Amino acid sequence: MTESRRALKEYRSARKRYVSPATAAEQGGMDSFDGSPSSAANYPRMLSKLSPVERVREAIRKGARTQREIAQETRLGKDEIGDAIANLLLWTREIKTQIVDNNRTYFLNESSESLAVREEALNMPQRKRDVPSSFSALQGLMPGKNPEGEEPEKIGGWVAA
Repeated sequence: MTESRRALKEYRSARKRYVSPATAAEQGGMDSFDGSPSSAANYPRMLSKLSPVERVREAIRKGARTQREIAQETRLGKDEIGDAIANLLLWTREIKTQIVDNNRTYFLNESSESLAVREEALNMPQRKRDVPSSFSALQGLMPGKNPEGEEPEKIGGWVAA
């Protein structure tokens, strides 16, 4: 498993531990949105506490499909929405996209949990012990260097030509 995949798994587990309980509590408040003035005043405040990625994810979960609908729901700029969508599409793969009537639409990817299970099922064989673990271990093989990494003895003084 590569370093980036390992870091992504750590990020996901940390997000589940710390962000999910907080957003679940907030979602409980958002789901009880009944149109009363007090809950209408709290709704934008709850949205502003979320990161742009979380706001875009929440908007797609609520039914916003195009970037224009996501912008209206999240009140974010085009650049922030584009960055958040790129993060959700390319890195975490939590959403998927389709072209419908020349419009790009976004959907939550239900198979994101099965993707993580499939990654864990792929076991890469362990690296052989004689193979260096990184390129930094290959300094001895650089041109002009002694393979053992030792400097040749230098004879001091000037040599007459």
